[in-house]
Amino acid sequence: MNLFSGVLGRVNGNRWDCGLDNFGHICVDPNGSTTVGGGFWPKGTPDQYVFGSGLQVAGILASAPGFAWANDTVAAFFEDPSGVHENGDKLSLIWNSTNSNDASNWPVNAYVPNDPALYSPLLIGRKAASQQDTWQWYWDGNPSFNAGRKHPLGVVVDQRSMVWNFPSGTKT
Repeated sequence: MNLFSGVLGRVNGNRWDCGLDNFGHICVDPNGSTTVGGGFWPKGTPDQYVFGSGLQVAGILASAPGFAWANDTVAAFFEDPSGVHENGDKLSLIWNSTNSNDASNWPVNAYVPNDPALYSPLLIGRKAASQQDTWQWYWDGNPSFNAGRKHPLGVVVDQRSMVWNFPSGTKT
């Protein structure tokens, strides 16, 4: 972990303001409130369009040796509107490419990946693919956050958010 990145962050561009946390919540209150939303457009106004969002996934665990729960069907809720079944836990802090301290200490795993199907070859290997990238890792593997499940699914999320302030995407 690095002292410069944070546990709360914002995607803040193109008149949009969306709070993040490193447990897998997207467009939540960036100050951590559970009663205030976090997705505003246009930014700076009280016009709230998203209270909170995030991934919800399910899968069947592989029949690998050593797992007592092989072939079991399990869900992982990184966002649960009721707040009862959430399973997300941080594996990294939130890194923001527009924060000079974060940018100068950018994690090696946060660089734009070598995937020409998703990214222009001109962007691969850069810290940011947009005017503001945020990057973080989280997972559902902490047994303290099983929230009624017998065991975790074992999902690790590598999340990159990208924001542009112009309509045509990244200009290289």
